[in-house]
Amino acid sequence: MRPLWFEYPNDIKTYLIEDQYLVGKDLLVAPVLRSGRTKRNVYFPVGDDWMDWYSGKIFKGGSSADVDAPIDRLPLFARVGSVIPTQPAVQNTDAMANAPITLTVISGIAENKTEESSLFQDNGDGYDYRLTKNWRDVKIEHKRGVITIKRHGYAGTFQPIKYVTAIGFPVPPKEVRTDGVVTSDFIYDSANKILKITLPNDEVKEITVTR
Repeated sequence: MRPLWFEYPNDIKTYLIEDQYLVGKDLLVAPVLRSGRTKRNVYFPVGDDWMDWYSGKIFKGGSSADVDAPIDRLPLFARVGSVIPTQPAVQNTDAMANAPITLTVISGIAENKTEESSLFQDNGDGYDYRLTKNWRDVKIEHKRGVITIKRHGYAGTFQPIKYVTAIGFPVPPKEVRTDGVVTSDFIYDSANKILKITLPNDEVKEITVTR
């Protein structure tokens, strides 16, 4: 958890904001702190645009907006262009080994921009990775229409990267390729503007999407 000014020191408006925070650099959380409120005002730091995690609506950096905050949903926003590894909920850490990883892409990256993120994986239990070298560091690069995945480290059993999901994807794709091969293994949800691609294996290095 980080205060907004930690990532946006040049935006002086972030200095006095105490009721919003960042998780890493890509998630902006704006909890409701007063009983009975179903809306709240949110400030979006200068330098990046932000997408509502639930609706896909984009808010410009440097702007403020009154957003819905129902009792069953935490106001949550993701930095446009970021790629956030997610997984399904599990009951305990023993179940994590078989939980597939989804690379959640926040659509809307500028045409000339590149975003990078990383995912560190080990055996998930204790410090045995120091002896067995059972770990890998996954680097993910996002350019408009292209996701590149680079894996560094050692061979082992890791949570598989199974899906790439783009939220706020405006139109059905004309074509999707994994490592240059055309695939039809994707679903486009036009109502929620979500594109979900199923990867053929855990070794895919590049996913390209043509609108």
